[in-house]
Amino acid sequence: MWDRVLTKVQATVGFVSGVTVPKLVNHKRIHTPKDIIADIREFYGVQISYQQAWRAKERALEMIRGKPSAGYRQLPRYIYMLNTAYPNSYIRMQKTEEDEFMYLFIALRPLIRGFDYCRSIVIVDGAHLGGAYKRTFVSASTLDGAGMYFL
Repeated sequence: MWDRVLTKVQATVGFVSGVTVPKLVNHKRIHTPKDIIADIREFYGVQISYQQAWRAKERALEMIRGKPSAGYRQLPRYIYMLNTAYPNSYIRMQKTEEDEFMYLFIALRPLIRGFDYCRSIVIVDGAHLGGAYKRTFVSASTLDGAGMYFL
């Protein structure tokens, strides 16, 4: 009787994500969906699918990091702290008419001054970002007087 009841036990994504959060706090250790499946089977005796483990990991990471949209709301505070730490820097955030984030440009004062001592060739590179918001990260670099990269 008791064995038959336990064979019908299911783990929800909410439960699995709650159990998984402590293991994802250490960013140096990679905890894969396969690890989550093994943990749930070992500690609770419940079999979950790879898709459930994936969703649980995504939800657990969201519980730790917060939603990406919340990060965009934090940008004004981040900009304020940068301006406080690096006065006379050039930091500009642009939003659409609907108050949605468009771009953020950051040129810290020490780097602006450092460009005076670099070669007059600038390399611009872009990287397409994945995730919830498809954007492009653009950076500029050059070589300093010693031939080293200056970002």
